[in-house]
Amino acid sequence: MKIYRAETGKRIQVRKSFESLGDLKAELEQVGGVPISSQILMTSFGLQLKTEMINDANKATGKDEYIIFLFDRDLLDVNNTYDQTPLVEGLSLEPPIIAPAASNILTRLQNRGSWNNINLSEECGAYVNLFQTHHSQGQLFVKTAEKHAGICKLLYQEQKIQQMALDVAITNLNSHCRSII
Repeated sequence: MKIYRAETGKRIQVRKSFESLGDLKAELEQVGGVPISSQILMTSFGLQLKTEMINDANKATGKDEYIIFLFDRDLLDVNNTYDQTPLVEGLSLEPPIIAPAASNILTRLQNRGSWNNINLSEECGAYVNLFQTHHSQGQLFVKTAEKHAGICKLLYQEQKIQQMALDVAITNLNSHCRSII
């Protein structure tokens, strides 16, 4: 069974199986920080998780594995005075990359009056240093891009989970509306 926090899309890591729904809720309170009295557990089918479903949820694997969304009832309350700060997370981005100062090789080439007085060893060393600087700079760009791409991928996955949780909530709401009409 996979359990996600509906408001953030983050996966909540819990034990693989539970004896009862109460055990699951107690662990979710401890790990997820949502009090038992405020928990709403919904399956991906738009059904509220019930005691009689816990055995099936424990056994299901693969494509049949249960996806459960943990909603915090307090956050859904219109008169909510609940502090939502714990749900907000700062991102750890790489610092801006400062480009190296312009190379003096180009300046030296432009100001050179004659090619007769070239010290080949110095010139080769200068070019090697230039290429090493550019290589290091390129590696830094790649490292930063990879980290930022990873962050984007994680945020995208969390947003997909949030969308699924909203779809589940709407499905559940529609079923309640149909029962009233």
